[in-house]
Amino acid sequence: MYKMKKILSLSLFAICVLFLYACSHKTTPTKTTVETKAPTTDNNYTVTLNSNYGKEIYESKCGSCHSLNKPGDYTYNQWYPIMDRMAKKADLDYMQKQNVLGYLKDNAKAVK
Repeated sequence: MYKMKKILSLSLFAICVLFLYACSHKTTPTKTTVETKAPTTDNNYTVTLNSNYGKEIYESKCGSCHSLNKPGDYTYNQWYPIMDRMAKKADLDYMQKQNVLGYLKDNAKAVK
């Protein structure tokens, strides 16, 4: 009888956990689509970037060497050459750089 109660209790607990997980709030990452060129070809293609991932890279890689500027401190056109130069120093691969550029583009100062 004790074993049966224990099995029933564990089963009920597992069902409750699964139910709570299924009903929990799911977040969808912010995405930016940027027209870009492949690093080794001249063919244009579309890359779907994750702005949240770009923010994480920006904060961890760029912030590990110096204090960070806010994305809104510069326009995207001002950010681009900065990122071009700094991506090499931060040892970002092509997709990391594109994700950071997507994050900066989403949050850059508006052009007047």
